[in-house]
Amino acid sequence: MAFLGQEEQIREYQDRFKFLYAVLFIAMIFLLARLVHLQILQGDKLRHISEENHIKRVKIASPRE
Repeated sequence: MAFLGQEEQIREYQDRFKFLYAVLFIAMIFLLARLVHLQILQGDKLRHISEENHIKRVKIASPRE
């Protein structure tokens, strides 16, 4: 139940909410697409890079007198 003159404000907010929902939907689609790209399409490559990168071997010269 709206008071006199509030119908226009309600319609204006409804339009804003539709815009907000559209923006949120597009953002979720973008995040889902990025997740699929990283996990499924490049998952093996990134796993290989990660496994090679977790240990760094450094040769340290022994002190000699």
